[in-house]
Amino acid sequence: LTYLEYQGMDMSSEASFRTAVATAFDQIAALGANTVVAHVRPFSDALYRSALFPWSHLLTGAQGADPGYDPLAVMVEEAHGRGLRLEALVNPYRIRGAGGAPETLAEGNPAALYAADPEKSDWVLQQDGGTYYNPAIPEVRQLIVDGVREICQNYQVDGVQFDDYFYPEGADDSFDQAAYERLANGADRGDWRRENVNALVRDAYAAVKAVNPSLTFGISPQGNNDNNYNIQYSDVALWMAESGYVDYVMPQIYWGFDYRTGSGRDDFAFENCLAGWLALPRAQGVKLYVGLGAYRIGAGDGGSND
Repeated sequence: LTYLEYQGMDMSSEASFRTAVATAFDQIAALGANTVVAHVRPFSDALYRSALFPWSHLLTGAQGADPGYDPLAVMVEEAHGRGLRLEALVNPYRIRGAGGAPETLAEGNPAALYAADPEKSDWVLQQDGGTYYNPAIPEVRQLIVDGVREICQNYQVDGVQFDDYFYPEGADDSFDQAAYERLANGADRGDWRRENVNALVRDAYAAVKAVNPSLTFGISPQGNNDNNYNIQYSDVALWMAESGYVDYVMPQIYWGFDYRTGSGRDDFAFENCLAGWLALPRAQGVKLYVGLGAYRIGAGDGGSND
């Protein structure tokens, strides 16, 4: 359940939200699924009571406004009552989407506080209409990790999942030049960016396990691992190959069996893409799941001929 699904639910009261969630979870359980991954922090906000992040605008229309109930508590209760696991889905860096939502940040949003502080002017950055936390800033990483810890300590979730948004696509040198000059010590920019993300992933994994070793921490990266590495600066192959990063990776392999690029390449046709992921080394205990876009059912292979 992402923030897009929430937009189709009545979230105005606990009763209406519980009814919507119960209907959704009944359908999920009837399909034979065992886990719900529920968006709880899509925009530096919270669909739960947080000491760190403001209430999400999805609940009342205004970020920071208390809805009078706790959506995550409702979802945990309804999931566990049906024998379903529930993992909390977090977008670590995204503050405002490229579409402009939310229009106004709450006064207490960490991003608003950082942006108002001249000494923290590059802790929050802009890219193609979106607003993001700067992955290079250690204090920013600590905020994100503290947020993960808060969820695991305060709710009976079964795990945490990071979505596939790391460095925003299109981030050229100007995106983080000040931080690079201050913190990189002359390192290759790509390697430096990847290590910034690696540090966040390691610390988030450690925070989850420190609360409860039985909780899972996973990531759902893009299906195109070249883009992960070179554009979003997420070294997914490393996270799979070495212990201490993730319990699972779930790449979004959204291309059909006959998918072809405009130039006729079939690298990302489902079987070929899956084979590439299966060939990557995995540390003991690290699982590989396949993320499928159910909304694509009936839409063809998504290739140039569809």
